[in-house]
Amino acid sequence: MGLKAELMNGRAPVETAVFSMDYANLQVQAPIGIGVFDIGNAAEVTINGVEAEGASRIARGIETGGDVTWLDATYDRYTAVALGGIVADVSGHTLNNALE
Repeated sequence: MGLKAELMNGRAPVETAVFSMDYANLQVQAPIGIGVFDIGNAAEVTINGVEAEGASRIARGIETGGDVTWLDATYDRYTAVALGGIVADVSGHTLNNALE
């Protein structure tokens, strides 16, 4: 769900988004050795987030802006294989490549 709006007669565009995703059997790639990767299925994953972005044209040729993001991307159920073939329950941990 999202919203795009222009405030101050179009000089201040604002964009927001809220999202939630639930995955079953998300494929996860993890290195287990040099050049060797394990591709497995994370049983359950939940990703929730909020994004907001805005800008303001202060004067001709002068603009300022910024954005803020909150992301909660965690494995709900997942037994992972790590380097050396070590197996571990990583439920509750952040997804690979997701910013914290």
